[in-house]
Amino acid sequence: MSEMLEQPRFSGNFSHTKKSLLEIGYAALPLYTKILYPLLGLFLMGMGLYYLLGNWYKDTHYYIVLIMSFAMSLFSFSRLTLYVHKFADRTMKRIDEMGHSDIVSHTAFFEDHFVTSSTDSEDTHTAAYDHLIRMQQTKHFILLWRPQKLYHAIEKESL
Repeated sequence: MSEMLEQPRFSGNFSHTKKSLLEIGYAALPLYTKILYPLLGLFLMGMGLYYLLGNWYKDTHYYIVLIMSFAMSLFSFSRLTLYVHKFADRTMKRIDEMGHSDIVSHTAFFEDHFVTSSTDSEDTHTAAYDHLIRMQQTKHFILLWRPQKLYHAIEKESL
């Protein structure tokens, strides 16, 4: 007799597109960076305003400090966006280098484990649920976090 294969309880996909990578990239950033960079930007912006309103214009270094404060505050505000776009571009470049037009990851959820596979390779990875350390939701995705910042992204619509 042939052995019956266990059917998954449910399954979902993740399409590797720039849009999806940007959304999960923001979610994957640590909370302290989401707070630290804007706070640094506000501090530098305040420092620039302090020099602007503080009658420091007679000082020769005034203009250098003012310009540097505002420039660094703008960089600090845009740092998270630049990082996430770099992550998405780097991932899309790797996909292009592998010669794939699109890559879709598939995750099947069973009673006591889940299995992930991808269209770019024949490898499948099996993991028990107790290896997950947390779950996070974005507008369109569910992220299952494993140790060492590895996660599995699943599109909510594909579940």
